[in-house]
Amino acid sequence: MKQTLSGIALLILLAISLFLQNSQNENFVQAKIKPGKDEMVLAEKSYINFAWGFQYKGTVILTNGSIYRFDAGSQRERIMKCRTAKDYSSLILDNLTEKASIVPQKDLEKIKKQAGNIKEKLQEKSAANDAGSTSVKIYNYTENRQILLDEKGDWIRKNTDKTAGELLKTINKYIR
Repeated sequence: MKQTLSGIALLILLAISLFLQNSQNENFVQAKIKPGKDEMVLAEKSYINFAWGFQYKGTVILTNGSIYRFDAGSQRERIMKCRTAKDYSSLILDNLTEKASIVPQKDLEKIKKQAGNIKEKLQEKSAANDAGSTSVKIYNYTENRQILLDEKGDWIRKNTDKTAGELLKTINKYIR
């Protein structure tokens, strides 16, 4: 009887060990989260680093106001091919990991309105090497591009457009 219980306990420990090992493996397939068919990324706050093992993860606000986290760390080759806002949006939507919250309608409309009026006027300086960067971007689908609002890491970049600071403040209320 003791041997049977010891054998069962050993099997349970082995199963738990295999589960934990696979859940930490970067090839572990997470359940896909799919927002509405017509949803696209409106704003993104993310960290990216190519130097110490590729990393690309963050939080996004979608056009319907939903806030999601994403992890596209296994998508190095795909990100190298991204050229447009639609390319980046598609990549992120394919790598959502969890729904976090929602932006109230009033602030969502404010973000959308300001996103259509902002220009990219950057003030920049080099700050580090191989540190990666954390950035906040707004997506402009009329011009099909991302517009940088703020970046810290290898480079420090700040958008000096008159509405960039206000837009950044609103976005940062919801994605940190």
